[in-house]
Amino acid sequence: MARRIEMELRATGLNVVRTGGLAKRAAELGFPKMTRHTAASTEWIITAGAAAVLEAELTADIVIVYRIAYDALGY
Repeated sequence: MARRIEMELRATGLNVVRTGGLAKRAAELGFPKMTRHTAASTEWIITAGAAAVLEAELTADIVIVYRIAYDALGY
């Protein structure tokens, strides 16, 4: 659904950035994820997600955030 929204917005000429890939990046760095989350991995996901959004906002008209920060708390 996010990809469809992104495509529709781009078709109107807007610069759209979609954030994501945090779970993969966390795993590549060696952080545990999903049901094995630790305080450190949860903190990393929240802060990395916030940083990705702030960076995207520098150039994008619209930022689509995939997996919002409190998802990490749910695990």
